[in-house]
Amino acid sequence: MSGAILLDADLLGELDERLRAFRASAPGMMEELLDAVGATSASQARQRIQETKADPDGDPWPTWSDAYAARRPAGKSLLFGEGDLDDSIQHLVEGDEAHVGSNLPYAAHQFWGSDGEFAWRNIPSRQALGVGRTDVAELRDVIADVISDWVREAAR
Repeated sequence: MSGAILLDADLLGELDERLRAFRASAPGMMEELLDAVGATSASQARQRIQETKADPDGDPWPTWSDAYAARRPAGKSLLFGEGDLDDSIQHLVEGDEAHVGSNLPYAAHQFWGSDGEFAWRNIPSRQALGVGRTDVAELRDVIADVISDWVREAAR
């Protein structure tokens, strides 16, 4: 993926102590848990693109310049023109890792920053991918739900 973040089991273990216990007691279920976490993180990125227009920590994205905004068709918004970027956000689980990102070349825009490869274009980065303080509670709930489901199934 050209613009992607990596959610690995160790990072997620820092989010919630329950994950470490789950990982030790149910290693075969780790893929299911990472799939749920990856799907949630992808959904959070799509929500940033569609609605909040803010980075994972809730900081608003830089707005368009006045000159660029004047050239944009009505009804278009930051990072959401025809919906291609939004539609391309996906997740993939490989081993103990969940990858969340897009296969579109311009999705890497969020990583350009002021000194990145495309800084000469003077386009500010607008981060949609990542796990910020506003995402942690939802991810903890997802982890708890998967573990609870696993425990209920194991008790049957």
